[in-house]
Amino acid sequence: MDGRNPQVKALSEILTLMHESDGFSRSVNSVSLKLANFKRIDPEFKGKGMTGGGKLEECIWNEYSHNKQLLHTQTEEIRKKILNRNIADTPSLAGEDSESRTEGGRKVYVSQKSERDARLKNAAIRIHGTSCQVCGFNFGLMYGEWGEGFIEVHHLYPLGDNETAERNTDPAKDLIVVCANCHRMIYSKKGITLTLEELKQKINPVYSNE
Repeated sequence: MDGRNPQVKALSEILTLMHESDGFSRSVNSVSLKLANFKRIDPEFKGKGMTGGGKLEECIWNEYSHNKQLLHTQTEEIRKKILNRNIADTPSLAGEDSESRTEGGRKVYVSQKSERDARLKNAAIRIHGTSCQVCGFNFGLMYGEWGEGFIEVHHLYPLGDNETAERNTDPAKDLIVVCANCHRMIYSKKGITLTLEELKQKINPVYSNE
């Protein structure tokens, strides 16, 4: 399974979502390489597989290779918990106006993150849709009804940590919708925030949906 396989891309998305709070991301290439590690211990695989790997992979293989129903059940439970957590954190799409509103007033949180107006996020999703504006990934197409409507919203002009003044935000011009992987890539290099077009240009044509 290489990085062009939609299941590999989906697994990359899930792993990135799982560790969203700590900034960890798992690229499609790294997922593909990890899966290749299992081929070396698969007796039905006729090729060589990836060399190396660890004892944990052998333990996982021995635990689940002959019990695929258990594997399916447990992976689905994990997948649902991850998606459910992130969908719960995403504002509802129903019943919100789309006019420009004021955001940015400070609230006292331990994390000291700036306020993000839920109505603006809802409006941005209605305006831009639920497909990533960078790579085209769509959670609804990949996961069906379970992933329908899920997407992350990125502010093109992030609110600074020390910003206390309110500002007007236009969801059509100031916000875009992105998948978890692309959202992470925007900030992947310290001190650099990529624009939508800059990140698009970095996508390997092999993996492009366009």
